[in-house]
Amino acid sequence: MGEADDAAGDLRAAGLLLALYTLQGIPMGLSGAVPLLLAGRASYAEQALLSLASLPFSLKLLWAPLVDAAYVRRWGRRKTWLVPTQLLIGATMLLSRGRVDAWVAAAAPPVPRIAAYFAALYALCATQDVAVDGWALTLLSKRRAGWAATCNGVGQSLGYALSYVGFVALHARGRVSLAAFVGACGAGFLLTTAAVALGCRERAEAGA
Repeated sequence: MGEADDAAGDLRAAGLLLALYTLQGIPMGLSGAVPLLLAGRASYAEQALLSLASLPFSLKLLWAPLVDAAYVRRWGRRKTWLVPTQLLIGATMLLSRGRVDAWVAAAAPPVPRIAAYFAALYALCATQDVAVDGWALTLLSKRRAGWAATCNGVGQSLGYALSYVGFVALHARGRVSLAAFVGACGAGFLLTTAAVALGCRERAEAGA
């Protein structure tokens, strides 16, 4: 009975991790789609600048120790960082959807602003990634700890595909605007974060 309970608990944990990692991939996919929308209106140098938006994700080890060590005990070590970062991502996307659409649609797009916008989202996603990676250590049982890497890889790839391939395909057919898609993704972040904040509890960690 105990083994069955552990398996069921691990399946629920894997579902949560998969959802969180999928959210993480959405801003990344949108960042990859923007150069396609700017084709013919951005120079090679500007395209290179856009590619640097992902740099914060490569540098996350610089602030990962802070994310792991500093937390509010009654909120939980991981939710202390997870909830605020996801709220910021969701609110930023929802409130800036019209402005981002206008930037990308402009005859002379402000590429440095667009790059800075996505770099900020990448930095928040990197912080969320550190928190989720840490949470996976207590969400999953020791015998299924390896599922965390699978959820990470599958979730990020799924989120990237949804917001890159999915958005580009729909946008090319006139089914959705950039503003509408960014706003919907922002709303998805906010709703998921509310569910995690209110419905998920952290297990106590050794030394916490």
